[in-house]
Amino acid sequence: MPGLYPPVEIRGRHFVDGALRRTMHASVALKHGIDLLIGINPLVPFNSSAAQTMPDRLKNLADGGLPVVLSQTFRTLLQSRAQVGIARYAQQFPQTDQLVLEPNSDDAELFFTNVFSFSSRIRVCQHAYRATLDDLGKRRAELSPLLARHGLRLREEVVDDPERTLIGGLRERPHPTDTTERLRRALDDVDNELRRRTRAARSA
Repeated sequence: MPGLYPPVEIRGRHFVDGALRRTMHASVALKHGIDLLIGINPLVPFNSSAAQTMPDRLKNLADGGLPVVLSQTFRTLLQSRAQVGIARYAQQFPQTDQLVLEPNSDDAELFFTNVFSFSSRIRVCQHAYRATLDDLGKRRAELSPLLARHGLRLREEVVDDPERTLIGGLRERPHPTDTTERLRRALDDVDNELRRRTRAARSA
């Protein structure tokens, strides 16, 4: 993501986030003649009018300042481009079923959580996991026949378990590694720098 991370050099060429050119690169898989495409679009614009909760300091998104406004703008652009891509793929590859999963647009927890905070990521992952299970349960009638065409099914004992958690569903609990520790420190540094710049912008 330019502005946050420098381009990565691989074999003499520099690479940046692929979303700068295209949001969904599903054509890479579709051209291989797949029967079912399952896509995940993790960033959707926030619908504050439908949200049940908002941070105490905010009455509307504009009160969040430049970071919140830019986040909403970025998410809106990405989702719009993704929707155009999905519609185009449906025309170009009519033989392929498409299933795209997205967060709920009224989910304030996901929108306002600082993704650069490593400590927040476990909580966000747990929250997203539960939201996904709830969404799969609500869309059961729609998804079951689509999945059945490809020999798949929703595991109802998982979808309908209100106590199930992401970590609880793992056979082994994840252990910190040197790589995750370096990532945690790097994200903490970014988080602290963003906080410092936000405070400076508000006091200016």
